[in-house]
Amino acid sequence: MNLLNKPLFSITIRHYKFHPTLIPLIVTLATLSALLALGSWQLDRAEYKEKLEQMIAERIHQTPIPLSSAPQESQQQLYLPVSVKGDYDSAHNILLDNRVYDMQAGYNVFTPLKISQQHGILINRGWVPLGRDRQILPEIKTGTQYYSLQGVLLDPPTTNALGIQLKENYQQWPVVVQSVNLKEIEQQLGYTLEPKILTLSDHAQSGFKRKKIPITLNMSSDRHIGYAITWFLCAIVLFILFIVASSQNESKNNDK
Repeated sequence: MNLLNKPLFSITIRHYKFHPTLIPLIVTLATLSALLALGSWQLDRAEYKEKLEQMIAERIHQTPIPLSSAPQESQQQLYLPVSVKGDYDSAHNILLDNRVYDMQAGYNVFTPLKISQQHGILINRGWVPLGRDRQILPEIKTGTQYYSLQGVLLDPPTTNALGIQLKENYQQWPVVVQSVNLKEIEQQLGYTLEPKILTLSDHAQSGFKRKKIPITLNMSSDRHIGYAITWFLCAIVLFILFIVASSQNESKNNDK
């Protein structure tokens, strides 16, 4: 018996003898450390996301401030209620495809609001249903008068249902898109847009059907906790398997 296969120590509990060898012990301890570290990291992420979710929930109910007074930092703008004034660019309506409201397919309507001649912000006005024929687009009614709008700043939906960024076709308006790419839209409009979109609040004018604004992060605190539990369970299972593999029932040996 060489050193690697020789038991490092032996503990007998009733009929069972626990006698681990070197290599399985090292591999098990290393793997356990990694699993526990991953679980702890997920718990830390869950705590961070929980605080972020709480902060966003509080921010979303604040009194709207003028867009011009909003902080420049992107994270501080997210879910911030703001007000803005301008004219709808009704010649450039955008229909975001594959949006569902009350189990019915349709589009989310985005219309640029021109704050000045060279600058604007994309407005998420809400949802409209899909017609009987996808070739016939819904009519988007937009007045030309000066608007004062209120809503919440959000990141644009930049990927489609498959999570892929696509090159859209802007040959005719209104345009149907699978994702909202502000840089591409700016090139078509000929003026700059704010880096965030404005999702109209429930009481905002000139909008369509709207859901309650969800708090969506790339991963929720609950999911992080779920991953942490998974890593800890893997660690427990590994520990049990190591104990079983390194133990021997002495009563069976004595009966032979």
